[in-house]
Amino acid sequence: PVQGQAVQPAAPPKVAVEQATKSTSRSGRTLEYMEEREYQVTAEGIAIRTLPDERSPRTGEILRQGETFTAIEAVDGLDNDQRLYLRLPEGRGWVFNDEKIYPGLPSVKLISEIARDRSKPEVIKRPLVAVVGRPNVGKSILVNRICDIPDVIGGITHDEVNVTHDRTYKPAEHTDDCGDTYLFDVIDAGGLVFEDSLETVTFAKEIKFQIDVALREAGAAVMVVDG
Repeated sequence: PVQGQAVQPAAPPKVAVEQATKSTSRSGRTLEYMEEREYQVTAEGIAIRTLPDERSPRTGEILRQGETFTAIEAVDGLDNDQRLYLRLPEGRGWVFNDEKIYPGLPSVKLISEIARDRSKPEVIKRPLVAVVGRPNVGKSILVNRICDIPDVIGGITHDEVNVTHDRTYKPAEHTDDCGDTYLFDVIDAGGLVFEDSLETVTFAKEIKFQIDVALREAGAAVMVVDG
């Protein structure tokens, strides 16, 4: 600056990203931060993946034909990959829009753009703890105790194998010795059935799928065994 000349302060950076603002990441990929957009699945089913890459592992969750979902970010594919990868909220993972590969027959289609109310704080997802174990070892009883729910209104408990089929979510909290309280959710899943029992237990494969999803979602797991 010239001596005696007032220096103009730099303009503060914009925190809120405008609709469909594009930037380039370190890898050279174009990122498109956008207002929430609602899509509908047109394919028979699409798998949710852990990363914006069609070769990345699946989370175990599948969106079926006709289902709608919200995308909060879009990333183009690497190199010759013409797919547009869409990030789902709350860390669920990524799906892709392959309209450039299959014009007129994409796996998903855009339905609407949703204006986001930036005046409201974003919802913070509570940590998940999955409770798993062999059938009839007391998983639901433990979940009811952790969540302080009486057995009569909590997860169904009975002295019989495979009473719990689907995974259920229950809120819980823990206060430590210092008086700090931690909030989290507990996933109550069905009994873990191994390969040698798949053909003899009703809904064994479906229950195993529910357990796989619960373990992928959770940040920690409690394995219950019957001593």
